[in-house]
Amino acid sequence: MHDVPPSGGTAERGTSDAGGRVSLRTRYARGHRDPASEPRQDCGVQGLAGSHFRLKGGRLLLGSRAHTPPWMGDLMADRDELVALVANPGGFLDNEDPILRRMATTALEDQSANFLFDTLVALLNDHETSVRAAAAEKLGVCGERSLAYLASAQGDNAAEVREAVATAYGELSNASAIPWLVEVGNDDQDRTVKEAAVAALGAIGSDEAIDPLLEFIAKGPPQVRRRAIAAITVFDDPRIEPAIQRAAFDRNPGVREAAEMVVGKQLANGS
Repeated sequence: MHDVPPSGGTAERGTSDAGGRVSLRTRYARGHRDPASEPRQDCGVQGLAGSHFRLKGGRLLLGSRAHTPPWMGDLMADRDELVALVANPGGFLDNEDPILRRMATTALEDQSANFLFDTLVALLNDHETSVRAAAAEKLGVCGERSLAYLASAQGDNAAEVREAVATAYGELSNASAIPWLVEVGNDDQDRTVKEAAVAALGAIGSDEAIDPLLEFIAKGPPQVRRRAIAAITVFDDPRIEPAIQRAAFDRNPGVREAAEMVVGKQLANGS
């Protein structure tokens, strides 16, 4: 029987230097990446094979699957350590370095689907925010047995984990998550969590999400209105086009731009 993960600690999402810039190490630990470069994977089949590695001065430089972001340009790790992690990620799951634990979580191979699932569930208890978030997000490709454990992580104190839970629900496409996603879209204090919840409503694709998305377009904060416009385009409902047409005249330029991408700039010009 799996332990129910506690709500997470109060760890900050990152640390900044005196000038307010987030350190490279902190940003990598957060797991920033381009969602478009992250193809959906079956449970246990997502590793670091898609990442690219190159040597520089006898050390290994790690880049993302699709590109090397500017903030990662100087991120170096010991070559032997990274090679060992790719070869045996399970051996790094209890490493004292939270970045290596997070990388190991992402790199787990499909040696055993049950072993992988049990490992991800256990990692929801990790004291490091980024590791819990990585485990939660990867549970989104492990099927409906993940739902109970994702539900236990919904109340995590760390916004990064709640964001990952919302993303995982979108991957699972299970309508049972819609009430929580709507609640988060309305009430969560973190903007990125709200956006992830709204995006997940579209990814789930259930008609139950249409009314909440229309409400978000009409009354949500700007980032939620913008995200809801993109999310609702997967549905077929006669109320959707008029809602997006109205959004093309929204007071917020970002929302107008999102609507114009759907219905065309001529509507915003009144033609």
